[in-house]
Amino acid sequence: MQNNDDTSLPRRQFVKLAGASAGVAMLPLAGCGGDSDSGSSASTTVDSAVADVEAAANDAVDAAKEMADDVAGEVAAAVDTVEEAASDAMDAAEDASSDAMDVAQDAVNDAADTVNEAVSGNSLPQLTEDDAQAVALGYQHDASTVSNDRYEAGQQCQNCVLYTGGDQAWGPCSIFPGKLVNANGWCSTYTAKPSA
Repeated sequence: MQNNDDTSLPRRQFVKLAGASAGVAMLPLAGCGGDSDSGSSASTTVDSAVADVEAAANDAVDAAKEMADDVAGEVAAAVDTVEEAASDAMDAAEDASSDAMDVAQDAVNDAADTVNEAVSGNSLPQLTEDDAQAVALGYQHDASTVSNDRYEAGQQCQNCVLYTGGDQAWGPCSIFPGKLVNANGWCSTYTAKPSA
């Protein structure tokens, strides 16, 4: 059944035309047979929703900024920690290098001392007067105390051809291998060095 109400016909035609031309659904309009209070309520609801979205967006931006600041602070602290660790590692490496150099220098010095002692004969033990071979050959540390018929004044190990200690107070002698004799000593194998 068709409604012949004069006021509803133009309205239906407007809605039909507007909807067809725009391709959208029309909201009830105030003064067009709709409720003016519901249009105002919808507008308030939309404004409230927009305000809520804006507030949520602002809160999210603030939270993101705060999080970024926190992360930046943690990164800066981590960088400081890494720099301190690197500095400590460099210091430790320098200390270790210095200690290694000291140890190496000490080892070189000890080796040089050992070589010098071996060359000079100071690494050998000193011959004792009660050594069996020393007793058999009448060896004495001090030639001036010798009471042997073969001894002549002035004879000492340091001017014997068998003594190889040079000017040292104690030196090697080929008669007593592996032992040092006193440069002022004497034994019955004394043989004067040839005159220069």
